[in-house]
Amino acid sequence: MKLSALTFGLAIAGLSHTVMAAKAVDEHTYSNLDDVVSTHLHLDLDVDFEDKQLEGFVEHTLQWQNKQARTLVLDTRDLEIDRVMYQSQNGQWHRADFTLAPRSGVKGAKLTIKFKQQAKKARIYYNSLPQASGLQWLTPVQTASKTHPFMYSQSQAIHARSWIPVQDTPAMRTTYTARIQTPKDVRAVMSADNSEAFVKDGDYWFDMPQAIPPYLIAIGAGNLEYKEMSHQTAIFAEPQILDASVAEFNDTQAMIDKTNAMYGEYAWGRYDLLMLPPSFPFGGMENPRLSFITPTVVAGDKSLVNLIAHELAHSWSGNLVTNATWEDLWLNEGFTSYVENRIMEEVFGRDRAVMEQALDAAGLRAQLTKIPEPDTRLNLKLNGRDLMMLLVKCHTSKVSYF
Repeated sequence: MKLSALTFGLAIAGLSHTVMAAKAVDEHTYSNLDDVVSTHLHLDLDVDFEDKQLEGFVEHTLQWQNKQARTLVLDTRDLEIDRVMYQSQNGQWHRADFTLAPRSGVKGAKLTIKFKQQAKKARIYYNSLPQASGLQWLTPVQTASKTHPFMYSQSQAIHARSWIPVQDTPAMRTTYTARIQTPKDVRAVMSADNSEAFVKDGDYWFDMPQAIPPYLIAIGAGNLEYKEMSHQTAIFAEPQILDASVAEFNDTQAMIDKTNAMYGEYAWGRYDLLMLPPSFPFGGMENPRLSFITPTVVAGDKSLVNLIAHELAHSWSGNLVTNATWEDLWLNEGFTSYVENRIMEEVFGRDRAVMEQALDAAGLRAQLTKIPEPDTRLNLKLNGRDLMMLLVKCHTSKVSYF
């Protein structure tokens, strides 16, 4: 049955209310959200290809929920913390005491920062390590151009903490800005307004004015060129695949227009695509304003453009309303798979949509025979496991669409 836009919105709102009313506990975060929330992040980072690290600071703008609290707890994993500064209510900056606990499994290392008074802002100076799970560093020979190194992030589900000290849970949302410095012949892009990245000069500024969970903060840097497909869409890619990508995905604007009519106006401004090297482990990632896409879907006949429909659909179901913990990822991916198929039907016709449904159903049935029975339920009991590693191991239906 095809849901109307109103019915779909009410269903999403009702499910979101149910999740929030239950006050689900996220077992994968150390953060003390009941005491304090980061409402805005500012990143100032250098991209060091030689040492395979990001180095600089992140500044948290803090909103205190508990008037008695004086402690900020952040998630980290494989980060080196140099020092922490905080801004008091009168605008003065002071050193803060902090403790970085030993790493504990997939959760990483708990960073506890103590203030003498409730801080307006906290600035953590740090660097990532080469083994950071949320960053992939490629040598020039591993890229399409063979001339420049490449770096990209994959923050879902709990990998943002490996390159940003952050409250790494989908239950919180934050706006962010960033200054990213790279070698002058390397272009950086982020899941944000990329208009300042049009000029390749090694010094890039970004702004994400809509609040998003940390798993949607994303960065890429490499030998990237830029080409528009419409007034609202464009592609960033290595020159070798840029034109082919534009030809393959030039229906993206039509997808946006049809989804606007079905589910309400697109809320994120632009919708651009970043074409990644083939080593990207998923088909796509729905980072807002800039979906990350594998070049392996550039088939030349648009046979795999349902991937774009899926990542675009996340702009409504997932990026606007999402699960509060990773045990309920079905709230994100389930509705998105539905919206994806409605987009395919509207743009490419009923027969194409039915074919996609049949392929997905067959794939799901096949995968269910390979998944341990406890993991076949919608509400997953993770028991300390990393959700994304679990999904890759199980090869579940739609895993490549994250």
